[in-house]
Amino acid sequence: MTYRIHKVQWARTINRFVQGSGLFFTSNRSTSSRHIRKKSLCSLLLLLFFGSASFFVPTSAGGAILDFSGLGPNGAAIPQDYGDIPNLDVSYRELLDFGDADEAPGGNVAYWDTGYNGLVGVAYGTDRSPSSTAEITFSPSPGYAVSLDNFDLGFWLDRIYTSQVKVYNEDYTQLLFESDVLTGGFGSININLDIFLDEDLHLQWKNSLFASVDNVAYRAAVVPIPGSLWVLL
Repeated sequence: MTYRIHKVQWARTINRFVQGSGLFFTSNRSTSSRHIRKKSLCSLLLLLFFGSASFFVPTSAGGAILDFSGLGPNGAAIPQDYGDIPNLDVSYRELLDFGDADEAPGGNVAYWDTGYNGLVGVAYGTDRSPSSTAEITFSPSPGYAVSLDNFDLGFWLDRIYTSQVKVYNEDYTQLLFESDVLTGGFGSININLDIFLDEDLHLQWKNSLFASVDNVAYRAAVVPIPGSLWVLL
């Protein structure tokens, strides 16, 4: 499946930029907050009106794939800096459930070499509770965004299981819920996300002891200032 939120996230990016810059805000302190919000909204609408469609295409600043090669031994926690690229940090947690849940005591997102539907070198969660949830977080630097493209999902010993995949933004507002992903005897599956976000992005998957991920494709992308903004200036 494909999930696209490019324009929604770009609108949020523009609005934050306009509000933070003070553009179109008067210096009169008696100006009402309602008037300021209207000014900000007008400026956002003008940006979207004058901007071309190409404005919604992020500028690539470097990409990578988490294939977990060269790690190990089996069961070893994945280093917290594994996958870091310029202007984008990657980190890992094993949680007790979806969302901003507590970390699983003694749990890690760890490496395993084979046994997950033919995938070679995977990330899985070591917690054995039924609601175990693994998380990979992508944290872009200021002025940059993360583009999360796709990843492979496989299950232990080719058994038929179900899992769920969720994607959250920085404050754990849910952006995507892929329910009851079925795999195992059918082989690994590729999940196409196509998500672009200029803040922390959390990728989580349930049943993480038996479910693993591999070949996570992601990029750092520059958040450009559109030419239409300079026209308004």
